Amino acid sequence: MLHLALPQTLTIENLAAWLTENNIEKKIHVEQKDLTPDDISEFEHKSSAASRALDNLDELLTEIKDTIKSGIEEPITYTIPPTKGTKTLKENRKYADRCIKEGVSKQETELYGVVYPEEQKILFFDIQGNEYPDHHRDMDPEEQENYDRPLLKAIKEEGPKDDIDETDETEEKPKKGKGKKTEKPANDFMNIDLDI
Repeated sequence: MLHLALPQTLTIENLAAWLTENNIEKKIHVEQKDLTPDDISEFEHKSSAASRALDNLDELLTEIKDTIKSGIEEPITYTIPPTKGTKTLKENRKYADRCIKEGVSKQETELYGVVYPEEQKILFFDIQGNEYPDHHRDMDPEEQENYDRPLLKAIKEEGPKDDIDETDETEEKPKKGKGKKTEKPANDFMNIDLDI
């Protein structure tokens, strides 16, 4: 269940858009985990796989460039295999190599700070609406002034009212509702108000 600071009826996609548009602050949450020998082996495999994929793409690019430089008499078609792209492959290899070198893996999650005036706090959530309480903080005085809800503050200060004054200095209008009759001309059968 989502925290009350978040809209309760949005889809995951719409909640992500809402968090992106309505946050007042962003933070990066870092989770660090010591690597086991199995983890190290897996990162070595990922680094090696990224290197092989990069080599294959480099060979294909070199072949295409050489063909363009040399010229051809007949059209040639080159097939580029499905790939994450050289930029992503290099980043993945760099990340795997760094984890192996440091002996830890780090998972970074972007958090979005949302105003929660009911408790005068800024609460932090990931893009899916998961709460990160360790990052919550109190509003500073400027934030309290800018984001506090005056209506809620007034209700808290005054408390509930027992006697509600329904009189109004403006002209009183007849109230419509079940069981209420309005004064109509007796001879106007189209305007008879039936009490059903």
